[in-house]
Amino acid sequence: MENIILDGRLDEALWASATEYTDFTLLKKSGGQRAEVQTYFKVLPCEDRLYIGVKCDEPDVPYVKETHHLRSRYGCDRIEFFISPSGTPFDFYQFMVTFGGYMECFYYQEGGGIQPDPYAPCWENAVYVGEDFWSMELMIPYTAFYMTANSRWSDKWRMNIARYRTSSTTSSAEGGGNILSTWSPLNLGFFDTECFRFIEGFPIRPLENDIHMVSAAADMTEVTDDGYKGTLTVKTVNAVSGEFDFSSDCTDSVRVSLEAGENEFTVPCHFDSLNRHKVSLELKRVADGTVFKRYYPVLV
Repeated sequence: MENIILDGRLDEALWASATEYTDFTLLKKSGGQRAEVQTYFKVLPCEDRLYIGVKCDEPDVPYVKETHHLRSRYGCDRIEFFISPSGTPFDFYQFMVTFGGYMECFYYQEGGGIQPDPYAPCWENAVYVGEDFWSMELMIPYTAFYMTANSRWSDKWRMNIARYRTSSTTSSAEGGGNILSTWSPLNLGFFDTECFRFIEGFPIRPLENDIHMVSAAADMTEVTDDGYKGTLTVKTVNAVSGEFDFSSDCTDSVRVSLEAGENEFTVPCHFDSLNRHKVSLELKRVADGTVFKRYYPVLV
């Protein structure tokens, strides 16, 4: 399958042939009626990644352009994606993209009750603004769903797309200037996971790609002229054993042999300051060059 060019436009032929989902409604606590201003989305499950395209009708584009930067990231126009590769309401991923292109993501268990990991995968998006709409394209590699083991992976995913919209002129029935609409009919809020609808046709991730870099911890032992030296201890869980080249932005590249199950390895590291650093962790499989990457907050 050809790749999508991430420019937010949804103008590739692949999008034209994909199923379109719409008929967004307000939360039931706000009446549950069909939203006056509609949202549309399409899903493209590819072999190694997921694309989602969204188009938001917006008759008040000038207002959104003028005001979105004045609001917090949680108070401006945005789309929120809720995805459960296990197909259960127990655990799910949340991806958020604002009108201005700000990105944020989270992973939840217990139906949204806990966040067991400082979830920070690699994913991409692009936003395009038209005269009376704005749209976006999202790309998430399946390796980003590293919190879902293959034993829980399904070809039928529980999903929802929700929209937070602001406007200078909206009906009182839609909550004044803030309108929350959703593809799955929800009751009180966006975390009503048991109400999420299903979308089928997702590939089962190859077992050898079930890799979770669980944590990274620094132990600094030496002060140098340009910072601090020490070691970085990385823990992983691998479904299949293999040889990998590990690299990060605080270490040199080293080759590590990882077994099926839990692993731990330690490599020399260097930081220029004492702080909490968002560190890029990367495993590149020697056999085929497949890259597994995430970010982890390392306290130095």
